[in-house]
Amino acid sequence: MKELGFFISPVGKLIPVGTSGTHIGTVIAHPSKFGLKKADIEAEYKKHGEKMGIEGNAREMILKRLTKKGWIRLRRYPQYWSIQFARMNRKIMKTIARFASSILKGIGKYKEKDRYIPIIAMGFEDGYQKKVELDYVAQTGTFNESIEMIDIKEHDTSDMALGDVLIMIKENYDWSIR
Repeated sequence: MKELGFFISPVGKLIPVGTSGTHIGTVIAHPSKFGLKKADIEAEYKKHGEKMGIEGNAREMILKRLTKKGWIRLRRYPQYWSIQFARMNRKIMKTIARFASSILKGIGKYKEKDRYIPIIAMGFEDGYQKKVELDYVAQTGTFNESIEMIDIKEHDTSDMALGDVLIMIKENYDWSIR
């Protein structure tokens, strides 16, 4: 698969990067689809003293603004997938896992043939960074490659019966893989 770019919208729709080949070019060509106005984009470029469409500071600020609204930026490089978002949370993880599973099966004309290509996931705001294979994310729905051990003493369960603990686990943890 050659270099490709995508956005995933806050409602989980996969949007291929347009004919410009750049994420910012796609945003500039269709600002309303991203909840932006052309004037706002032009103002950001003017503020940074950059020509419209240049991949500099204005581009970075615009893309970060989009990720804060829930957009995810994806780029397939020859050796890995780059996935960028504002902060890692359950919704972002589920969306990325759905993407990983879908791209391996094929989405429209796009299909990843390398099951073991790394994903490098990066959160702009929280500093999250993780590298894991695409297939692992598709299969498990997570980037966690191990289970964290905690000491039961860290949790006050003195007033809880086993039934209470099971209800708490069912209500507070999403055990689904996909």
